[in-house]
Amino acid sequence: MKKKKKRRLFEDLENSGSDGGQDASSPEGVYIEVTPVPDEKVRQEWQKLETRLDRESLGGRIRPLFQQWQRLAATLTGLLLVALAGWWLHGELTTERIVTAYGETRTVSLPDGSLVTLNAHSELRYRRQWDEAHPREVWLGGEAFFEVARKTVIHKPAKFVVHASQLDVVVVGTKFNVRDRRGKTQVVLNEGKVTLQVPTRDDLPALEMKPGELAEFRQSASRIQKQAVNQAHYASWKDKKLVFYKTKLSTVAQILEDTYGLEVIITDPELAAQELTGEIATDNLDVLLQAMTRTFDIRLKKEDNRLLLDKIDP
Repeated sequence: MKKKKKRRLFEDLENSGSDGGQDASSPEGVYIEVTPVPDEKVRQEWQKLETRLDRESLGGRIRPLFQQWQRLAATLTGLLLVALAGWWLHGELTTERIVTAYGETRTVSLPDGSLVTLNAHSELRYRRQWDEAHPREVWLGGEAFFEVARKTVIHKPAKFVVHASQLDVVVVGTKFNVRDRRGKTQVVLNEGKVTLQVPTRDDLPALEMKPGELAEFRQSASRIQKQAVNQAHYASWKDKKLVFYKTKLSTVAQILEDTYGLEVIITDPELAAQELTGEIATDNLDVLLQAMTRTFDIRLKKEDNRLLLDKIDP
């Protein structure tokens, strides 16, 4: 029975004419209308299929390649971290770092025999071993007094360099004070000769100093300023005393902040501009403050870490 029905279907299809065959309402056969597909439509469908196949093939190549790049990037990152850790560890093992607290001074002997006295709240860094292949050099933040030993290399004087934030101080054998605070570097020469260089400013020439001169520089300045001073006043802290000569009280306040970590407030602008001359021992902060009240005729009020300076009422 099934074979007969199947044969009848094909017979009906074969008997259908090119003009559409039998009437679709005829119960004796099946009518199929075939609509021709335009060539342009065929071409577009082939292009879509080829594009999809290309993308799938390309994606199969890109994904493994991207994964390889990920692995390579992870490896390079790991190597970089190991290199940085090794560099940091090498620096920690080969570099000496000396730090003083507020109110503390300390004298350090360098590998070449030079002496450095650090003022309070200061830091000194240098290599633990010095040789002829490298210059004698230290890095300073804060304030220090240097007594540099003379040394020769191949019958020539060996340089000694102090790197501060704003200046490089180049010497051979001499005594000088370097103060590197509040964005300004100040150098006072006691003995010998030094050369100052600004490593970040190629437009500024090197400056030579003579004993009894003070030079200072801040990055915003157009040149290194230099003047004659009494050099003993600027290194008096080394002997546990402060010597002031026509020093404004505002400057004294900064010294107290830098040396003892105080917050100093001067309530009267006229008082801040007052110039002070005198000498005060710095062994004990409380004794120093009491001496200031007697020497400069001012009133001090200390609250925890804050110091208020005011005029004494007449």
